[in-house]
Amino acid sequence: MRIHRNLALAALTLLPLAASADHHGAKPAAADPVLAEVVAGDWRTPEAKARDAARHPVESLTFWGLKPGMTILEIQPGGASWWTEILAPYAKRTGGSFYVTGADLDNPELSAGARKSREDFEARYGAKPDLYGKIGVVNWGAKSKPLPKESYDFILTARSVHGWMRTPGTLEKTFKEFHDALKPGGI
Repeated sequence: MRIHRNLALAALTLLPLAASADHHGAKPAAADPVLAEVVAGDWRTPEAKARDAARHPVESLTFWGLKPGMTILEIQPGGASWWTEILAPYAKRTGGSFYVTGADLDNPELSAGARKSREDFEARYGAKPDLYGKIGVVNWGAKSKPLPKESYDFILTARSVHGWMRTPGTLEKTFKEFHDALKPGGI
C-alpha cells in the first residue's frame, strides 16, 4: 500500500516538471491551439481558471498525449468537473468523443444521492450541447460490469486514487480495468 501511495505521489509531484522539461535540447511539444482556446474559454469560472496556475492544463494534457479526435474517458469527474469543462469542449471541437464514468444505475443498492448527482451532471452538461457535445455516461462503480474493452484513446483520472487505496486490491483491479478499456496504444 505504501509503495503505491509513494509512486502516485512521486508521479503527481514530478508531472509539472516533466511537462515543462527540456529533454536533451528537444523542444517541448507545441501547444494545440484548440486546447489553448478551450482552456481560455469564457464558460470556465474565474475560480476554475485560477487553478490553471497549479494544474497547468495545456502543458499537462499536451505532455500526457492528448490529441485531436481522440475518444476520451474521464473517471469520476465529480461535482466540480474541472477537467470536464476542458475535455468535453475539446473533444467536440476536434471531432473526438467524450465519456465520463457515472454512478452505476444498474446497481440496485445505489443511493438516492448518487442517482441525483448523476442526474445533475447529465442535466448540467446536456443543457449545452453546442459547447460540450454529447457526453456519454458509462455506468461504473464497485458492482458494475467492467468498462468496455479497447474503447478509449485517452483515460484521465484525477483526485481519485487515494480513495481506491483504502480497500486492498481495488487500486490494482481499477488500473487493470483502465488498461483493458484502452485501445491499443491508448494513454
